[in-house]
Amino acid sequence: RVDGGRVTLFSRAGNDWTASFPEVRAALAALPVRQAFFDGEVAALLPDGRTSFQALQKWLAGGGTAELVYWAFDLLHLDGEDVGRRPLEERKTRLEALLRSAPGNGIVRYASHVVGGGRRFLAAACARGLEGIVSKRRDRCYEPGRSGGWTKSKCLQRQPLVIGGFTDTAGTTTLAALLLGVH
Repeated sequence: RVDGGRVTLFSRAGNDWTASFPEVRAALAALPVRQAFFDGEVAALLPDGRTSFQALQKWLAGGGTAELVYWAFDLLHLDGEDVGRRPLEERKTRLEALLRSAPGNGIVRYASHVVGGGRRFLAAACARGLEGIVSKRRDRCYEPGRSGGWTKSKCLQRQPLVIGGFTDTAGTTTLAALLLGVH
């Protein structure tokens, strides 16, 4: 959230992460807006262009060297207007135009989209070793949380394993640990 140059970074659970990402805060504060509310994600960018949750955790622990970026997915509010009531395509167009006019430090980036060919796009994402894709209905207004307007498709990697042993949790039907092996 940008409000008069003051930036607050919230997690999905509503926790304030602003102090953890001063570079992202500064980049968002430099945007040419009085008020804005974005939907996006801070990520650690590897040299090959992929993001890495492990690299982000390492960065947060003070030992990471990965480049941090803020991928802006959606624009919900802009200078007094509830943009979230507009269709996704219109919101994305406005978001892209806003970020194109932003200072070029490269931290805040527009998360582009592909229209159509979802199965091919997912296959291409999986072939690059990415986590997956998110598909959204382009005619829908913004709905907070998980809704019927979008679907997350993950790249699943499978490996046959042999269960060599397990430990159970006393008094329950829950497993505490598995010992797995690969042929």
